[in-house]
Amino acid sequence: MKLEVPIFSPPVMEVECDRALVFGTVERRAIIKCDTVVYDPQNPSNPSHFTENGSTCKRCALVLNHNEAMRLANTTSLFEAVKFLQKSILGKGRPYTLIVVKMAHAGCWVCTESRIESIPAYATNQVFSIGSGDVFSASFYAKWALEDCDAVTSADVASKVTAQYCNDGAISSRIKEAFSGVVSFEALPLVIPTEPIKKKQIYLAGPFFSQGELALIEHLKSSLESPWTEVFSPFHRVGFGAPKDIYQPDINGLEKSDIIFGVLTGMDPGTIFEIGYAANMKKPIFCLAESVNNKDLSMFIGYGATIESDVASAIYKTLWQSMK
Repeated sequence: MKLEVPIFSPPVMEVECDRALVFGTVERRAIIKCDTVVYDPQNPSNPSHFTENGSTCKRCALVLNHNEAMRLANTTSLFEAVKFLQKSILGKGRPYTLIVVKMAHAGCWVCTESRIESIPAYATNQVFSIGSGDVFSASFYAKWALEDCDAVTSADVASKVTAQYCNDGAISSRIKEAFSGVVSFEALPLVIPTEPIKKKQIYLAGPFFSQGELALIEHLKSSLESPWTEVFSPFHRVGFGAPKDIYQPDINGLEKSDIIFGVLTGMDPGTIFEIGYAANMKKPIFCLAESVNNKDLSMFIGYGATIESDVASAIYKTLWQSMK
């Protein structure tokens, strides 16, 4: 049987229209020629500009996440990245009319040539994050490009619609209310664009004695780190060693941390000790407990720890705490 040769470079597609929502794609992006565009590069490792492939428009909003913004500006400082992008790509004769920088748990910034407006995130009961970026960009496009709303209102509605989607885990009937600007979720504190940023420290307590445990610790550390938070991970900061050598450095990190994130899956004794130590210091505690019996969580619940059974909800609720 003869197999077809796979196509790695599809033919260039050209599209002419009045308005378009354009996403970056893996293999090739269509050449767009239109009046109004919302462009989401969707590539944190190597984002490209809308006009890079020959696309043109009269009015374009760049919607990207904070990692993409820092990558485009070639800096590790988010505020420096935003200032650089304001000066280099915004304004008359330049590629973009405005920039919306999405910051996950921290809401977003709407940037014009002269101003940066902060839009809040909304704290949901649970977080289903897959597709949330697409929902935000599509909602912003609908308000700004289709309904001609101002950028700040459009971004706030997009934030509310995204919150409703993340809470429900689907495009539910409540999305229509959110699109009208009505949600029941608490607006989190605004993140004001200032430099330097005073970071909160999160202590990551969890076992790291198998490949699976270590992979989870790596994922949690990466996800909990942000422009506003740093993570003290005993595995990364202290490592392995004799009990007398690792005890005090771990405790020092615990005492200096603002928030504790504990992995209760497996009920590791060392992790339970660290969480108990943190409870004695009255620190806020957030726990991931996958497949853990409720009767084993009595003391954690009694203390008032926030306990989640899915990773995304545990991470986001911890990061929301860091903003308070």
